[in-house]
Amino acid sequence: MIRVLPILALPLAVSMLPLPALAARGETDGGRMVLEKFRTRGVTDDQRTQWELSGGNAVVEGPLVQLDDIELVFRSAKGETVVVTSPRCAFNRVTKTGASDAPLRVRNQMVTVDGVGYDILAGQQQLHIRDKVRMWVRPQKGVLDDVLPASLHRKEGAAGATAGPERKSE
Repeated sequence: MIRVLPILALPLAVSMLPLPALAARGETDGGRMVLEKFRTRGVTDDQRTQWELSGGNAVVEGPLVQLDDIELVFRSAKGETVVVTSPRCAFNRVTKTGASDAPLRVRNQMVTVDGVGYDILAGQQQLHIRDKVRMWVRPQKGVLDDVLPASLHRKEGAAGATAGPERKSE
């Protein structure tokens, strides 16, 4: 399992979705609420945005929320971001669990992880990516010099240095 601590904000973000002010356009159908182009955020005591969840659609039926075109952005006090994107996810606000068969991407300035199919176990602070998991590390100059072999150190002006894994010709 891949442990991603910031994913804890997802249950909080999803639990706030039923608020009508969050939707550009929302409508209800009995116990069902449909939100289009929704956006919500969590803030610190000093009103600094900690995270922002946006998406194409959210269908809320009791504790279950179906989310489409999700983008969840976490912002640290230092200005760093972690961005989580997926085309869809089903989330249970009571059990704080979610699942999807869709692709998922988690990225920040140094690392991108993606795969297909995932489970969110928010109570255990875990995100499990089921299949086709790939990871790219884009070390900043000097940050991982003591850890990575010299052949992987970033070189100034190197082609493809920030574009993911490079293929070496053989």
